Amino acid sequence: MFPKELMNLCDFDNVLRHELRQPLEGFPQATLEHALRWDPDGAAPHLRKHLIKGLGGRGREVVMANKSDTHFRPLSRLDFLARLGFRALSTLISGPGLPALDRSWIALSQFREYPANSTGGKYVVSCDVHNFYQGVRHADVVDQIVGLTGQLEVALVLNEALQGMMRGSVGLPQFSEVSDFISELVVSVAERRLLRKGYDVVRFNDDFRFVCSSYRESLDALEEITIELARLGLSLNDNKTFIFGSAFYKNWIARPDEEWAKLAGRKDVSPLIGDSIYRSLDGMIFVDPGEWPAMAKAARAALANWSQHRAIGADDRLASRLQLDLVRRALAVLAVLPGEYADINILVELWHSEPQLSEPISSFVSAAGKENNPIGAAAVERLVGSSNSGYGSWQTMWLLKAVASVENIGGATRSFVLRALNAGTSSVASLGAVAAAQHRIIDIADVAAMFDKVDVASQPEIAASVAFLAKKDNDRRMRALRGEGYVLDQILKYNFDELQCFDFSLGRQV
Repeated sequence: MFPKELMNLCDFDNVLRHELRQPLEGFPQATLEHALRWDPDGAAPHLRKHLIKGLGGRGREVVMANKSDTHFRPLSRLDFLARLGFRALSTLISGPGLPALDRSWIALSQFREYPANSTGGKYVVSCDVHNFYQGVRHADVVDQIVGLTGQLEVALVLNEALQGMMRGSVGLPQFSEVSDFISELVVSVAERRLLRKGYDVVRFNDDFRFVCSSYRESLDALEEITIELARLGLSLNDNKTFIFGSAFYKNWIARPDEEWAKLAGRKDVSPLIGDSIYRSLDGMIFVDPGEWPAMAKAARAALANWSQHRAIGADDRLASRLQLDLVRRALAVLAVLPGEYADINILVELWHSEPQLSEPISSFVSAAGKENNPIGAAAVERLVGSSNSGYGSWQTMWLLKAVASVENIGGATRSFVLRALNAGTSSVASLGAVAAAQHRIIDIADVAAMFDKVDVASQPEIAASVAFLAKKDNDRRMRALRGEGYVLDQILKYNFDELQCFDFSLGRQV
């Protein structure tokens, strides 16, 4: 329950507007948000009443997302009311002792450059927390809220909400800015203790950097941070723990921009940064039209270099990280250059060997599809047909996003969509419904029949697909659907001339 007296303390209209602007915690769906954006003022009082009755959390599905080709992170797909209540509660946490939260691109750059600009150290320790968001204990969240603000009631209600959302006493939803704020309360404890012990340490999210005067001090720093994290039930990620010489570290952080400049045919990296030919800000990618040819050249070269690096079988962790950094940049840049292409063979190779890149690959293919670039449909058909055993839920979801974005699909892709419709994973099935409706593979009755078979969090995609087909066919059968009261009703009333169910994170400068 969300106590009415606490609800009266928060600016609920602002909470709703803010949530509607956010992507759905890393999932490629935002159907409900698209519908409610048309009338947030009308939706607010109804949603407020629903939250006072209960905090949600009924619609929760865990999907294993690829961090690499061998490691996964569990992502909890929450229903809209749960996410809305989570955000509303977070706005009530206030007090002068709260740690500042800055996850901006500028803050990240300053964090990375601090050790490089330090004049007093000979070594740099780079490390981060293993499974950070999954490991945050709710009891520690309560302790920090009460200790820093004295807000016991808010802390207890938030604790109850988290336990309902995560089905246990540990973990935060990933890819949520509310989780960023909550996690900051906990991880900042370790940072403060290390600073009090005299270490020259900086932090961004769960990444730490130490500036040390000797190798012995570097080892001591690793020992101390291990102790402090253990107090919080956390541990270091061994695969991302390094001790660098200061000069090597400086070269390491500069290398991606330098390599990109070389690929673009530039002698100096400074124009790339100073003139913002390539920059990332708040998830948006901007490329100056005058630099499209150079950036496209660099992007395709980065993809080709990755393929060569993989063919050689190099086992250098840092070199591999550099290649992946350049590939991510390449895919993001190509996605905003109209009419540009990438080698489909390399895209397929990337899709299979680097599944953690499923999202940027999907975004590129989707952007190509929306531009009517033929590479979009061609890439979809190749990706669908390149695996006899199928893909995991995470890759299937991102591939379905691409399928729904292209103009035409072939027989293999139609079969892929039909298999997705019958998937045991609700998120996959609901995205299958979107793709099926977009390409008119099944009719309104078939989609509507899926409605009660998926969880609450996935019902908006089904409802939107039904509304889309009803609009196309002037069919009133969608009114037979009954779900989450006002929320679902708004989706069904929305005129879906297009099935814009996805929150595209890429933009183009005009």
